[in-house]
Amino acid sequence: MDEKTANRLQEILTDINLDGISARGKNELVRFCNTIQLTPRKSILAHCYQCLGYYNGMEGDRDCYNPVCPLYPYMPYSSQKAKPKKILSSEHLAKLRSGRSKEGSSRKYQLTIKAKKTRSPPKGYKHTLFERSLK
Repeated sequence: MDEKTANRLQEILTDINLDGISARGKNELVRFCNTIQLTPRKSILAHCYQCLGYYNGMEGDRDCYNPVCPLYPYMPYSSQKAKPKKILSSEHLAKLRSGRSKEGSSRKYQLTIKAKKTRSPPKGYKHTLFERSLK
């Protein structure tokens, strides 16, 4: 890391300590400034915390109301939460539908009953003692 980047990260840490309130994203931004790698979700939390000025002066409603931002659906206080969309191709949908409609597609499990094996007593033991140990 070059000196310019290190100085900028130190400035961010100083600003957080002076102006930042305790909110979602604060710990993530501090960890980022201490050069700890973040997950994508934690990176989004840290970005929103920094973008909104460390939520300084914001009471209660912390939504930025910026639907133009590509991260807005993932913002921790967003009113428009991201809804995962699963897009399937038409070929994949056709395979799913055909697999469900086949009559022979269901697996039939067969129970095989094994004959119960009888054990004979070991050599040297009386027959009555061995039967008690089997119960």
